[in-house]
Amino acid sequence: MPQGTALLNFTSTLLGGELLENPRFHGGVAGWSPIGGRGALLPSPGLLRFLRAGDIIVNGAFPTDVSGWLEGGLGTLTWEAGRARLTPDGAGINLMQQDVEDNYVYRDQWRIGVRYRISFDVVTNGGNNGAVRVGSQAGSSLDLLSETGLTTGSHTFDFYYSVPLAEGPLMHVSLLNTIVTGYTEFDNIVLRELDVATAVRQTVLRKPGAYRLRVSVASVAGGSVTVKLSSGGTDLVDATISSPGSTDYDVTTGSSDIVVTVGRSADAVAAGVSEISLRPFEQSSAQAQVAVTGQAAIAAGAFMEAWVHNGDSTADHSADEHRSERLQVRCGDLVAGTGFTVHGQIRDGAALGQYKARWAWAA
Repeated sequence: MPQGTALLNFTSTLLGGELLENPRFHGGVAGWSPIGGRGALLPSPGLLRFLRAGDIIVNGAFPTDVSGWLEGGLGTLTWEAGRARLTPDGAGINLMQQDVEDNYVYRDQWRIGVRYRISFDVVTNGGNNGAVRVGSQAGSSLDLLSETGLTTGSHTFDFYYSVPLAEGPLMHVSLLNTIVTGYTEFDNIVLRELDVATAVRQTVLRKPGAYRLRVSVASVAGGSVTVKLSSGGTDLVDATISSPGSTDYDVTTGSSDIVVTVGRSADAVAAGVSEISLRPFEQSSAQAQVAVTGQAAIAAGAFMEAWVHNGDSTADHSADEHRSERLQVRCGDLVAGTGFTVHGQIRDGAALGQYKARWAWAA
């Protein structure tokens, strides 16, 4: 009596109806909540970029010269043993300044509300003290930071960018003398963003079911793009993507909340994401069938039988699932000299993936 096995493949259909707001970032980052801060997050139509914040100042350590800095006021700006020295001419104070907008790789994006930190070392002489000013333009009264009376030592100041956009771009950095005698030296000048966003997150409320998350990575430099999907406090997806392309994650949720978080790993210099999409699956059919062929001896009127064996399993379903599922199988559609079809049906609900059935026939 010829016999064998057949794999019944129960499939599902991806429905329309995007669940996430603004999945392709044509509305900037509307609908998405930055994680970790607002800095270094660059939305543009069709692309969201994550950047690792770097030093915005050019030549702040002065290893060989004072290039990148402009002299202003009354006096001289010179290089002295790895430091920048400001020497007034006795008639007025002088300053060194840098318009960092041209250096600022992140440009004008996400500037309002972003926090910055500037730090530097000061060496004073002849009763002079240092000062620092950060504003939207040289000499502007719209200072974001203004500190005077800085004595020899290391200094650190935090500030927020809060100037209206109409007033011009951030930032113009000025370091000054405060009196007309002696000199002031500056070194190790560093300006960075703080509270840098490393991910974006969105939560949707849907009934438990099957869903597909798609993440499309446009670029990644060093490190990877991180992907998480959780429901009911359980991570159903916790993955990384290290090269461009689209990756799909199929999940089945058991709770009404779905939280999607996508960002960059700590070692990533930059990453670009063009799509974060979440759509529901419909487990569209409770039926599956597979043809059994190559049965040259089978004739009309042959007896055919199909059944589920308790010990069988597949890559999709364990032996326990084979035993517990309400799966019915039968044979039909006999074609003499060729074979027949094994039909499977789930009596309650639907199924997804492959199940194994056994078959036999006799004349």
